[in-house]
Amino acid sequence: MEVARVVYKRHRYTFLEQSYHYIDPQTSKEREGDVSATLFFDDDTSSRAEHALQLIIECKRTDAPWIAFFGGAAPYEGQVGISGRAADRACKLCRALANAVFNARSGGVNAYAIVEKRNEDKQAKDHAYEAVHQAANAMRAAYPHGERWQAGGGHGTDGDMTTFGHAIVVTSSPLVTCRIDAEGEIHLAEVPSVGVHLPRVTPDVGKRVSQSWEGTDVTVVQADAFSSFVDTVVQHTENPEEIRPNTAKPWPDPPSS
Repeated sequence: MEVARVVYKRHRYTFLEQSYHYIDPQTSKEREGDVSATLFFDDDTSSRAEHALQLIIECKRTDAPWIAFFGGAAPYEGQVGISGRAADRACKLCRALANAVFNARSGGVNAYAIVEKRNEDKQAKDHAYEAVHQAANAMRAAYPHGERWQAGGGHGTDGDMTTFGHAIVVTSSPLVTCRIDAEGEIHLAEVPSVGVHLPRVTPDVGKRVSQSWEGTDVTVVQADAFSSFVDTVVQHTENPEEIRPNTAKPWPDPPSS
């Protein structure tokens, strides 16, 4: 309820669904999602097409830290779901909505995994792992075709709607990044938000499993930082002229000696 209230308070042109249902694309079974918030924005002046930003949110009330692991990957453009008519790369609002969540989070590099720091009970549920996969599956259910972009003129006539979807997890646990530097030293840092990339796993004809970077990005946000996170998302969409790619590292620089 609090997560839905935060989104609605910041952007009143919002359609909220709580405890909504969807068909899990992996199990083909019905599942219940926590919050779906669709934010509607003014028409693009060049095309008169309508735009919306859908935040597909899973909520977890946990206490143990969630640890995100990073390798040596460079920043890259995140994966976003797009429904309706194809998005237009020439449209500034399209680009702003596609990148709003990525530019609001702590860094432009995705973690390759996130886990919950558990106690000695190895059989305990890993809420971090579970939450990001639930959010990713809800995202894939809503946007089975992934991204649809055109070089220009992709909006069509008045009244067309293009919706951009982002998967988000809000947790009450602390978020910690973990990385190894060039000297083999391990660095830990607490952050307000972090991105996690889940490759799409598909079995081929030979029953082997192939992985592709054309997967799903999930943004994990610490609950105390969620309000300011939503503020930043909306600010990015309201000022598309000021959008710049997020190339920041998702961990603070160590203090200079």
